[in-house]
Amino acid sequence: DATISVDALDLRLPTAVTVYDLIPLLNQDAYLGVDTTWVRRWDMDKIASLRRSHLMLAISDYTRQEAMDALGVEGERIVNMSSAISDIFRPCQLDDGETQGLYARYSIRHPYLMYSGAIESRKNLERLLEAFALLPPELRARHQLVIAGKASESDGLRLLHLSQKLGIGEHLVL
Repeated sequence: DATISVDALDLRLPTAVTVYDLIPLLNQDAYLGVDTTWVRRWDMDKIASLRRSHLMLAISDYTRQEAMDALGVEGERIVNMSSAISDIFRPCQLDDGETQGLYARYSIRHPYLMYSGAIESRKNLERLLEAFALLPPELRARHQLVIAGKASESDGLRLLHLSQKLGIGEHLVL
């Protein structure tokens, strides 16, 4: 179970929270528009909970500094715990059949460039598609652009439409 309202019931219970980013707070126009009143209220409640926590665990030094600046919290209450990958993770070894099966599952037919992450406007994937389209035709013909991440239907359609418009639709794997 997770506590989502820090110190709402018992002010004596020490709490530590993980801070991934403060994007909704710092980009309110994009993330907390007028048509999302309940989202604004929910996010502002979470920000208030962050401020009441006894300790914040930031995923990077940048996030730590951002929390200090944006929330006005002293540095002693925010620790950079890092979100770097653990040594237990390593490339897995696939045999040729497993590799071909994986490629077939995702329609990968050529060497590829891959983006893995959030598929949303702030990631500027339109520029990635435009840059791929600018590659010399002979290089582009031998490669695919793989975009891996959860996309809303509208975001997926937007990227597919742009790839067609740029003439790289057959190279895009979404």
